[in-house]
This record gives sequence, C-alpha cells and structure tokens, in this order.
Amino acid sequence: MNDSRTRSKTAGAHSDSMPAVEWARLTDARVYFGHQSVGGNIIEGLRDLSAVHTEKPLRIIRSRDRSSSPSALVEFTIGENGQPESKMKDFAAALEQIDDTAEAIAVFKYCYLDITPATNVELLFASHRKAVQEMRARYPNLAFVHVTAPLTRLESGPRFLAKRLLGKPTTRDANAKRNTFNEMLRERYAGEPIFDLAKLESTRPNGSRSFFQNGAEVVYTLAPELTDDGGHLNSTGRRAAAEEFAAVIGRVAAARQPAAQHATP
Repeated sequence: MNDSRTRSKTAGAHSDSMPAVEWARLTDARVYFGHQSVGGNIIEGLRDLSAVHTEKPLRIIRSRDRSSSPSALVEFTIGENGQPESKMKDFAAALEQIDDTAEAIAVFKYCYLDITPATNVELLFASHRKAVQEMRARYPNLAFVHVTAPLTRLESGPRFLAKRLLGKPTTRDANAKRNTFNEMLRERYAGEPIFDLAKLESTRPNGSRSFFQNGAEVVYTLAPELTDDGGHLNSTGRRAAAEEFAAVIGRVAAARQPAAQHATP
C-alpha cells in the first residue's frame, strides 16, 4: 500500500534549490565519504549541484588517500555489496590514510543489498556500533555523520504474489529489515548528525510517504518518483539526496568552526 498522507513541505519534502549558505559550508569542509551504489548517485547529484553553483564549485576527489586540500569531498567505494561487515572494515582501513590531526567529517553508508530478508539486524547493528566506537577512538578529530540504510521500491503485482504463495522472501521483507536497522540507528544516535537517506528516499516530491502496512508496523519504501530501476536514484532522487547531504554536512561543519578557530596551532 502507498501512503496518501501528506506533510508540510518544510517538514521534509524535496526542495527546489540549494541555499547558497548551505552550499558554501559544504564546499569549505573536508569530507571523507565511503560508499557504494546509491552513494554514487549522491555524488552525481552533487556534481549536478556544483555545475549550478558556479560561483563556488565543490571540489570532488576520487581517492583513498588523505587530501592535501583543506576543503574537498574525498569519495571512494568500500567493501563489497551484500557484505556489510566488509564496508565497516574497509572504511576503517581507508581512514588509516588520513592524518588523524586533521579536522574533517567522515561519512560511510551501506547499500540496500547489505540488508536482506536473511539479515540478523541485531547482530549487524551491534557490529556497526562497535566499528563506529573504534573509529571514533582512533580518530578523535573526525566528526562522524551516521547514514540510514537505503530502501527499495514497493514490490507488488503477480511476481510479489507468486513469491508469497511459494514462501519466498520478497523486497518487502528486506525493506522491513532495513526499517528496523534504521530505527535502531536513529534511536542509538539521537542528537548526533544523521543523514537520513531512508527518510528522504521514502518522501515523494509532494511530501507524502511511500510505505506499506505490515500488521501494525509501517514499513517505508523507496518512493517510485525517485527511482527508475527500483533501487537506484533517478535525476529527481539524486538532486534531493545531494541537497540533503549538503545540508547535513554544512550543519556539522558550521558547528565545528568555533572549535577549529580556537584550536592550538
């Protein structure tokens, strides 16, 4: 079932433009972004935004090495899709190349393929928490931005019914697991910077949410308007995700400025 309930546009609907001040905060920051798949869509969206903000383009570097520039988005792929543990380990390995005295922002995300109907979400989240804790201890000058796991489009029709009749797992089952993981992440890291990719993906341009009802549980799914293949983001989705990414990173960068300005040389 798809949601017909609407929210105000200021509460999460996709905006039509990226405010110059938020964009400037992103372009002035040093960010390390480890990702796969949908992360590449976000990078595409950021390149599109950079082409619009010609007065202050975003420096995007594809590398696993420490950036010599004080302001840049350094992005790289991590691990293998379908193996979330490999994402954590590979991101931690990539951070070893970074000067741990540098003020920077670290972001890593999973792919929708990393959480399946067979995933033990509790064990995965326990491993995730441990990995984040270890990275924070190793790199105290890095600000970590948490990212919710991306979703996929609602599965329906004859194919879905056939799977149900045969007792086979469906994308609905996978989305239910992703929703559980995301709720655990939001609860554990409440009050900390979160790039809520799943919330953005489930929000249509008009502000309504895409979801289905699983008993008493509401399970959010990727809005069909934001994807062409059911999992990756189309031009509309890329733009919305890039704007939200920029806004979140910008807020983190702004909050860290006073500390950076008064740091001992």
